[in-house]
Amino acid sequence: MSDYALRLGGSGHSVSASGSAASASLAGESDLSDAMLSGGGGDSKRRSRNLNEKKRRDLFNGLVNELAVLIGSRNKRNDKAKILKDALQFLRLHADETSFSTGDLDETVKPPFLTNSELLGLYLQSHSGFLVQFSVDTGSIRSVSEEVSACLGHEPQALVGESFYSLVHPSERDQVATWCLKRSQSPDQSQIVIRCALERAPDPAAAGESLGQLQRRPEYCAVE
Repeated sequence: MSDYALRLGGSGHSVSASGSAASASLAGESDLSDAMLSGGGGDSKRRSRNLNEKKRRDLFNGLVNELAVLIGSRNKRNDKAKILKDALQFLRLHADETSFSTGDLDETVKPPFLTNSELLGLYLQSHSGFLVQFSVDTGSIRSVSEEVSACLGHEPQALVGESFYSLVHPSERDQVATWCLKRSQSPDQSQIVIRCALERAPDPAAAGESLGQLQRRPEYCAVE
């Protein structure tokens, strides 16, 4: 009887000890799992934060590069601080021009029924002038006002993308290009005056009369 009781007791102790070890093992695995999940969540947040930061940096760099192109910055090292400084200087130099086009014009010199753009158009027409925006490096025309049709006979859309220097009389092209480059390298000058001759568009009627000629001599108009 005693032996039987002892064997049962030993068996019972064995089972009890085994159950405690299993409980301890399960608890340890649970803690380890919680720690791993907690650590994995931190890594995920860190990766997400780094990705968002990279997106912001890429967006900022892209905007700065686009700004450098718009203002014609000559910064070869892509120094962001220098580009932003150049942009600020560009805006200050063109403050008068932008104020004229953005509604800051003194209303005492403009009829109330005219917009600034309409007044500018009338001014250009009365002075037989037009506006043209082009790159001083390549001469590529970016935009030109409609008044160029009345002044030179060219359609504005046909001139966009063409070289402004190609319109200048051959004897003056190099001089005009030099003046424009000097102006771009000396932004402290708020205005530059250039007098040159620009090519007129061929007259369709005159072109029809001269079909027998091998080449028509271009006509030029003096402008300032």
